[in-house]
Amino acid sequence: MKQDVNYITHHKAVFKRMCDEESLNSQHLSLYNALFLLWNHSEFEESFPIVRSEAMSMSKIGSANTYTACLKKLHELGYINYKPSQNPMVCSKVSFYRFDNSSDNTTNNSSDKSVVIPAVEVPIEVLRRNTENNTNSKTTKQYKPINILFDTVWDLYDYKKSKEVSKKKWAALSDEERVLAFAYIPNYIKSTPDKQFRRHFQTFLNKKTWLDEIDVKPEAPIQPIATNYQTETGEQKQVRYYEAKKLNPSLRWENFQ
Repeated sequence: MKQDVNYITHHKAVFKRMCDEESLNSQHLSLYNALFLLWNHSEFEESFPIVRSEAMSMSKIGSANTYTACLKKLHELGYINYKPSQNPMVCSKVSFYRFDNSSDNTTNNSSDKSVVIPAVEVPIEVLRRNTENNTNSKTTKQYKPINILFDTVWDLYDYKKSKEVSKKKWAALSDEERVLAFAYIPNYIKSTPDKQFRRHFQTFLNKKTWLDEIDVKPEAPIQPIATNYQTETGEQKQVRYYEAKKLNPSLRWENFQ
């Protein structure tokens, strides 16, 4: 359910409290701000999904361990309610504790005379542009969770080289490409049981291998039984004898031609 939030009062109360928290540092504040922007983008839903790579990029936190520790600390201190997902295909969720301190979201004695500010529909291109590093990397056109998580396909492919580069390549694919690649991988693994002949996952993605036909090794042809009895081998004659004995159990080898 979407909510009306007193934007100014909430922020003032939160940061006043954070300044008094000796256990918090700049990373906690940065992550809280990033999550608040995502909350705003969801139009202040009571609970909304988060994607780790997006939240880390927006808060400029480079370590997954630091990111998780900051999330848990904000949860522990009562700033957010963090609900981690146990399913790799489902995003974790976050909800915010309100700090605007009024059921009708107005304050009669407020010095800033703030009013209720409804959710602002911020274009995601602007949100992303303001939080990207100053690099030449392509910006994501639309904010949404990845439909198939990288760790899932990484474990399935089971040839673990150049993980970080491969992760960026996977994130850059479209949803349709990820579905096609994911469906192709099991048969590709069967065709390359020896990993040394399997492409690195980065190369697999760069070359869009899922669009290729899978080469299936033909089975060795069955050697036919010689019809010219004068040129047949001893093994071939034995095969022919046992086939004939099935039809005539009394047949003896010394009488077999």
